[in-house]
Amino acid sequence: MAYADQFLSDPQTLFLTGTANVRDYPSSNETIVLRSLPEGKEINGQLVAGREAGQKWFKLDEGGYIWDGNIGSWEIIYPAGMGGLFVGRPRPDFLGHLSEQGTYGQSAEYCETYDSLDGRFSVMFENNVATSFLTSNPQLMTQKGVHVGMGVADLRQAYGEALVSEPNTYGGTDYLFWQSPERGLRFYVGDSETIEAIWSGTQSIRYVEGCL
Repeated sequence: MAYADQFLSDPQTLFLTGTANVRDYPSSNETIVLRSLPEGKEINGQLVAGREAGQKWFKLDEGGYIWDGNIGSWEIIYPAGMGGLFVGRPRPDFLGHLSEQGTYGQSAEYCETYDSLDGRFSVMFENNVATSFLTSNPQLMTQKGVHVGMGVADLRQAYGEALVSEPNTYGGTDYLFWQSPERGLRFYVGDSETIEAIWSGTQSIRYVEGCL
């Protein structure tokens, strides 16, 4: 019996949160890997039902399928970045996404931060490479649904024992979650006992203030 796609969405543009295999059918079982696409790449297509019950795949306009676990949302804060942008990428990759004027008036070759054009987050560069992201916008949230304005009790419930608390130099508390040694999240909770800012990225999310 011939296979027919069961579409679950309208056409949309998304991005990859990591390296992803493109397969000839929407399943990881007995299918062929056609090619691989890199982290951060924008993709166009539609969600479809997978061959296995409960699975979703993304059918690319140019052909092939990607498992939706590799696909990111523009509203989600990942340990590797925000807004479809990622740490580890050189400054030229961010052209058209960030303001040209930095916060400190320094060079990205040393250390500088730049605001996103939509004003929702900023990105810090060291040696011309993105190392961390920062947001105080409540519209962005982590994969566990945590966002600025949420109470510390909800934060603890979401991340449990994986969350490590440290006193902040300027008062309040920093809560850290590490996905890997160089990919993590930092939540700042002030006197109001609510999250006031969220960082994502490398060990540089520990910096006290910007490039310091």
